[in-house]
Formats: sequence, C-alpha cells, structure tokens
Amino acid sequence: MASMAIGSLRERLVVQRNDPPTLSVSSLTRSGTTATATTAVPHGYLVGDYVTIAGSTVVAWNAKWKLVTVPSTTTFTFTVASSLTTPATGTVTVVYTSNAQGGIGTNGDNWRTLDSISAEVIPLGVMERLQIQAVQSAVQFKFRVRVRNDLTPKMRLLWMPSAPAGAVRKTLVIAGVIPCGDGRQFSYVECAEVAA
Repeated sequence: MASMAIGSLRERLVVQRNDPPTLSVSSLTRSGTTATATTAVPHGYLVGDYVTIAGSTVVAWNAKWKLVTVPSTTTFTFTVASSLTTPATGTVTVVYTSNAQGGIGTNGDNWRTLDSISAEVIPLGVMERLQIQAVQSAVQFKFRVRVRNDLTPKMRLLWMPSAPAGAVRKTLVIAGVIPCGDGRQFSYVECAEVAA
C-alpha cells in the first residue's frame, strides 16, 4: 500500500451497479414439488442461483427461489410446496437475484456505470489489519469519498491506481460503507479485489 498515491481525493473510482434484465416467463408449472419455468429468451442462470418470480395471479409463486436444475438455456427448476396451484397464471416474469453465495455471480454480469467519483486511498493501519484478520474479512482497500447515499455492497468499483506507474485496473467489490467523522461530508468505502 505504501507505493500507492495517497492524498486529497486524487483517485478515480467508477461506480457500477448490476442490472439484470427482467425476463418474460412463457410457462410456469408444478409436478409434485418441482416447478419448471420456461423463459421466452435464454436466461443465463446457473444451478444454485436465486431468482425472483413476479406477476403471477397465484401469489405464492411470487417469491425468491433457488434453482435446482437448469435443463436448457430457457428452462430451470426449483422446489415448491406440492399444494401450489399449477400452472401459474398472469404476466409472469423472472429476474436474477443472486448467486448461491448471495452475491452477484458471473452469470449476473449486467454491470452498468453510474458515475465516476473522486477518492483518497486510506492505508489500512496495523490494528485494522489485525481486526480484519480476526474476523476473516476480505477488506484490502479503504477509500475516503464524498458522502453518497446510493453506494451499497451490491455495487462494484473499477479503479485504475494512479501509482505505481504501469498499475493495472482493479475490479473491487464493496464490503462496507462507513461514516467518516460525523458522516455528513465523507464516508469510508471498504473494498476487496475481485479475483481475476
């Protein structure tokens, strides 16, 4: 960290949000406790992903579900109660919610740039490093930025370090946003680098 430029908001961070598309569901049926959904276009989902179904007139279908199988590019299955009315009716849609770990996975790569913001790299102190190790946190970088109420851990940051010369761009996940001082002007953004 010592070789990185530290100073008054000299770094540029590109803020991105994942915006998975809402897909139309052409068929949603149940056989026993297995629900099968068919989308109008390829969905890109993986086994273990979570998706959210909406728009069914049978309210119990409208929920977050974990995918059990993905038999084709336009079908997926999940487990439901054997009493759920079949088929689902209404204008049914599905949207990718998260991967099996609760984060945004590679199949949810619909990142859209929101803004570019100024930031200051804050070196992690010895005590912070020890605390991070104690809780097995993945925090590697800390930035001071002007307060933004829209920054959340569901977003990511793209950062091209200003030093050293020849540094490569880093893709960072946001681990937390913490008030700096009284929290009215600045916040700390704690981040971890996404493995290449």
